[in-house]
Amino acid sequence: MLDNGLYDVTMREGKQSGGYCMQLEGLRAPFSFANFDGTCENAYIMTHEGGHGLYFFLKRNEEIRERTWYTPEMAETHVMSIASLALP
Repeated sequence: MLDNGLYDVTMREGKQSGGYCMQLEGLRAPFSFANFDGTCENAYIMTHEGGHGLYFFLKRNEEIRERTWYTPEMAETHVMSIASLALP
């Protein structure tokens, strides 16, 4: 993601608040969006959206693209796994 600039985390005027991660189907890679303001909350956002990104990376070579879709419960499974690894 870093090598290909697949993130937008810099704060700027007029930028929407919040954070999300989505799959760019053409690249079969995740894209993360957030507003990092230098607070510790940024680490939470990075690990949370990184968990969604992990799912997209794990499913990127799935031939049947419908198998890459997930339920809200499944989406949070990867997020909780990454969050657990990031704990002190």
